[in-house]
Amino acid sequence: MPSSSPSRLARACCRRLCRLLPAPLALLALHAAQASTEPEVLVAYRDKPPYSTTTNGRPSGVLIDKTRRVFETAGVPYRLAEMPVKRIASEIEANQQAICSPGWYRLPERERSGKFSAAIHRDAPQLVLTSHARAAAVRAHVNLRALLRDERMQLLVLEGVSYGADLDALVAARPQRPQSAVGTSLQVGRMIAAERGDYMFIDQADYDFLRRADARTAAAVEIVRFADMPPGIQRYYWCSRKVDAPLLARIDAAIRKLGLDQ
Repeated sequence: MPSSSPSRLARACCRRLCRLLPAPLALLALHAAQASTEPEVLVAYRDKPPYSTTTNGRPSGVLIDKTRRVFETAGVPYRLAEMPVKRIASEIEANQQAICSPGWYRLPERERSGKFSAAIHRDAPQLVLTSHARAAAVRAHVNLRALLRDERMQLLVLEGVSYGADLDALVAARPQRPQSAVGTSLQVGRMIAAERGDYMFIDQADYDFLRRADARTAAAVEIVRFADMPPGIQRYYWCSRKVDAPLLARIDAAIRKLGLDQ
């Protein structure tokens, strides 16, 4: 006769223990036993301060704090790990394990290869970041669409990153392909400060972080706001299909309980 698995033995022991406990304590014990036998979800985050990063060997940031609250409220075991953005996307698309990643925009091509949670964050509209030397040339354009049509102006974009469906479509319609750069918004901001490009898109939180983290770069750049910039959009957990419907429902319920989807 085959031996029982450790998880089955744990559940059996829990049931025997539960019969000896008062009802409230029995319920807590049952939930604890279920959590201990449930496989953990890998929560992969990219290095994007102040949203998510690793500080002194510990995951930190706005979305990391939210993630801890969500998964602990949902009672879902999880493990945090920093990964490059391209690897996160490939891991989700490969669907070899239960993996979720915080802070992604919900796009049709991503929905075809994974699942999305309820919203966990809403961005402010993107800003245009430029150097002092190029600011007058940027501001000479009547609106964002005119700036994007100007083939003399070099746009830098973060490789593998979406700025939201509306802004992505405007960039794709440019007569000149943007220059792609690998790294963080802070690193690309340094390229703008060094005049290795004319302008980039940056959200308010990233810009605030740039000013705190690098005074020299902050002193060399400025932001330009355009009235026709698409509105800020929501961010979600993008998960592999190994995260089944009941598990995703628990995560969504925790997001709504915490009021993060507002």
